[in-house]
Amino acid sequence: MPSVHQACKLTGQERKASNRRRTKIAELTDGVVPALQSHQFSRGVKLVEQRLKLLAEEGITSPMLMCNAEYDAFQACKYAQKHKDARKWLVLADSHARMAEGDDSLAVKKMTRLLAQPLTAPLSNSR
Repeated sequence: MPSVHQACKLTGQERKASNRRRTKIAELTDGVVPALQSHQFSRGVKLVEQRLKLLAEEGITSPMLMCNAEYDAFQACKYAQKHKDARKWLVLADSHARMAEGDDSLAVKKMTRLLAQPLTAPLSNSR
């Protein structure tokens, strides 16, 4: 599948399909917060999973995009009290944050703190 730069080289139907996938990625991203706000936590995770699938199909492997999606899924699972799943998503988000920002970033430090405590503790609204 095309990378971010390769997508610009596509023509015809391939370009239209790529554009549809990218539009859908944006829609899925925008749909997560409303799903969580309406307590549709499983829907939030499904949106993230669809988003990650489309990112892979597009060949978009940005660690920060992956981290953001995985952190969204972590929050959905945490609010749904699915602590085992929440931990799985947080570990993935932490790994991608380290790739994107390095071990000393604020995001990594926060995830390290979250991973060090039981996930049954309340989740703060700050990222």
